[in-house]
Amino acid sequence: MKSPALILAALLAALPAHACLWDRDTLAAEARGHLDVLSTVLGDFPQPSRRFYEMRAERVQQEIEAAPDRAPAALYDDLAVALDQTGDATAAIGWMEKKSAAIARLTDPKAKAEQEYRRLANLGTFHAHRWFRNAARDTDLADLHAAIAKIGEAIALNPNAHFGREKYQLLALEWYRDGRTQDTARQLVTFLPPKLEPAEAEAAIKGICGIIQLGNAWENPDLFVALWFATRAAKHASLGVLVEARLLQLIELKRSSLHPALAENPWAAAGEAFHKLLPPERYWPVENEKLPALAQFYAAARRVTAANQTVRDAFAEERFAEDRHPDTDPKFWQGAPKPAKLPPMPGERRK
Repeated sequence: MKSPALILAALLAALPAHACLWDRDTLAAEARGHLDVLSTVLGDFPQPSRRFYEMRAERVQQEIEAAPDRAPAALYDDLAVALDQTGDATAAIGWMEKKSAAIARLTDPKAKAEQEYRRLANLGTFHAHRWFRNAARDTDLADLHAAIAKIGEAIALNPNAHFGREKYQLLALEWYRDGRTQDTARQLVTFLPPKLEPAEAEAAIKGICGIIQLGNAWENPDLFVALWFATRAAKHASLGVLVEARLLQLIELKRSSLHPALAENPWAAAGEAFHKLLPPERYWPVENEKLPALAQFYAAARRVTAANQTVRDAFAEERFAEDRHPDTDPKFWQGAPKPAKLPPMPGERRK
């Protein structure tokens, strides 16, 4: 098994990162509470296709424009997130601005506060996504500053929403900003606070998994590096091995950090920062014979989840071609093939 420093040394190709979004799917995922590390590293969570979002955007925009004075505030989130997921963050930002009128019509103070929180969280995320996609992002920081400001306002309204993940989203964005406005030689290799205590590490795990699953950050190595630190700091050696396996995949895909210091220099050169964050005498568990087997489990399980996603996508595309969509068709998934089961984890017994 390769060392963490060697794993991180190869992450050198730029890739847009992602952040937190709020729409109807966010609420469904939170209700399931299905944001664990295993599903995160395996990609074993819903990842709708572009066509899914294109059809949703077209339908919801028609609903809003048919009754602009009566359209529910939540519809604006559905439309804006769908547009952003198809790559049009500018249009998404515009619809979040229009949502203000729908919020003003609300009479329940709690409902009004909740919708304003979602508007700010989405607005900040759309600005972040537009900055990520900007070829001049190293010098044009306007959207990054706007993202930090809006997400900060959202956190002030509702600090504990989204599994507390906006806190970590904000830390990551500030880390990206500071890497461009401060001395990058002093930058740490992750946005997490130094020397995480186990309780804080557990909270970080939950928040980062939420960003990856609900924010479409499945290929952002910065978040998986942070998740690796958090699992180690929480003394979850087995989970750390699984996260490390996901990082190895990102190496093969040539994905890398959006932090300028880390994009230009090998991760291995940041060894001193690693030790500041996770002193070996405090966090490094004794390796045991099960850890190599965990890496093998990851490879086998990831093949299963990738195959399941391919089958799910093919089934959905057939129905999209029939102008059917899961938002409006309760029988959309009827007849869908059952997903294949994951292989057993090392030491797991099955009946």
